[in-house]
This record gives sequence, C-alpha cells and structure tokens, in this order.
Amino acid sequence: MMNVFDEKIVPYVDIDDQILEILAKKQLNKKLAITGVQKKLSLDLAKETGKSSRMTVTDLWGRFIFKPKGAPPYLPENEHLCLKLAQVAKIQVEKAALIPTKSGALGLMAARFDRNSSHDEFHQEDFCQILNKESFKKYNGSLEQVGKILKQKSDFPGDNLYRLYEQTIFNFIIGNVDAHLKNISLVYENETGKKILLSPAYDLISTDLYISDDHEESALAINGKKNKLDRADFLSLAAGYGISLKTHDKITHKFQKILPIWDKIIDKSFIENNKKIEFKKLIRKKIKRLCV
Repeated sequence: MMNVFDEKIVPYVDIDDQILEILAKKQLNKKLAITGVQKKLSLDLAKETGKSSRMTVTDLWGRFIFKPKGAPPYLPENEHLCLKLAQVAKIQVEKAALIPTKSGALGLMAARFDRNSSHDEFHQEDFCQILNKESFKKYNGSLEQVGKILKQKSDFPGDNLYRLYEQTIFNFIIGNVDAHLKNISLVYENETGKKILLSPAYDLISTDLYISDDHEESALAINGKKNKLDRADFLSLAAGYGISLKTHDKITHKFQKILPIWDKIIDKSFIENNKKIEFKKLIRKKIKRLCV
C-alpha cells in the first residue's frame, strides 16, 4: 500500500454505499475541481481517540478523493492496479490505496497532490483550463500540443517532457484510452507560481478491458492519429519532445524488463481473474508494437 494517510491503521469510510452514491452524484454535478465521468467524493480525516481514523465527506476541498465502486465493475481495483504498475516502473503517480466502505466494497482513496506536506493548497491547472477549452472538448487536442505548452510554461522542460512521454507510452501499453486533456495537469508548487511542473500521473485505468476492439487507442492525437498507432508515430512524438530514439528504446525496454514483476502484481490484484489473463496479453501485445 502506498503511504497515503500517514496513519498506522488504515482509515475507514463509515458510510452506506447508497449514501455514497447520492453524495458522489451531488459533487459530480458541481462541475468543479474533482469532476469527471467516474464518481468521486472529497473526504478528509476525522480523528477518533483510541480508534482508527474515520473519513468524513467535505465540500470539495478535502485532502483526499474517494472513488467508490460503480460501473463498470472493479473500476477502483483496476485503477489501483494500474497505479501500482506505474509505481514499479518508477513513474511518478498520485498516492492511492484501496479501502473498504461500510458494506465491505472496495473504493480507491487518493491523496490530493495539489497540497503540500502542511496540507496547504497550491494551484493546479489541467490542460482543458490551460487551453481555455470547455470540459466536453477534453478529447479535442494532441499530445504534440500538450508538449509544446509544457515546454513553454514549465520549469525543467526537458524533465517534464520526458515524464509526459513516459506516461504516454505507459498509457498506450496498459490500454488507457481516457488520458484526455483534463487528465494531464500542471502544478504550481509555491505561492509565486514560479515552480511549474507536470503533475503526478492520475486517473490511470485500463479502459481497454471494458470496451470492444473497435475503438481509438489514444484519447489525444499522436502524429495526427488516435488509432492504428505504431512505433513510427511514437518516434515522431518523441522527436517533437526532443527525445532520442535511444531514449525511446530505453523506456520501452524498461517496461519489457519488468514484465515478470508486473505479472505477479496483476496476479495478486483484485480485478476479475479472466481480466488478469486478458490484461497480461494486452500489455505484451502493446509493448511488441513499440519495439524494433
């Protein structure tokens, strides 16, 4: 489990699933910082003497985001698995853990990354906001466009572009076709806003496990395409980011090398058994398309 709560005992969500559903829909309709298709709740810790901490619902600005079970099934388990795979690959991700609700169903609890160690808030912008696009246009864009802005606005652009490219490769490999403009953000890590960085990766889900074979392979265009992507398309993107062929191969070979570790993590995960087999096949198929 990632160190999400700074607690020796895992907190619990003492709320009925039906109430969670109602509260999540209410917050979803507020169309603010934690909106999205997936139901989400803003929570915070309430200390209880001599007991494990209890999570309480807040009005959007809690330190944690909770994603309860929903449709498709096992969505929190899927996201938790993908975050663990990314973490093993040394990709910077949001801190998250699976915790049970009152019924015993698992939900995903993520610590907000727009807070510092003292829990003070700092500014975050997703790329819909940066590009002045309305949320429903979050799929209208390209990763070349995102990279260009990242290069212009961020500190340490070379490092940030490398991280974005690595995340893009990872999303392709796991079959995440929902890495749209709202799922890529910049964080401003001090009050003056002068330290601007690519945020940790978040909302990592293998959407390929839930949809048919006839679909787009990327939420945002790569080399003018969203499907039938190949090695040449990614190398074109890499060149625009200032990333060499050698570095591309280093990234893809890293993923190849950790496949046995990924297999063990997938086998021990909480997704359906048939999806575990399907996921391992999908990952190998995608990696093969990126390598020589």
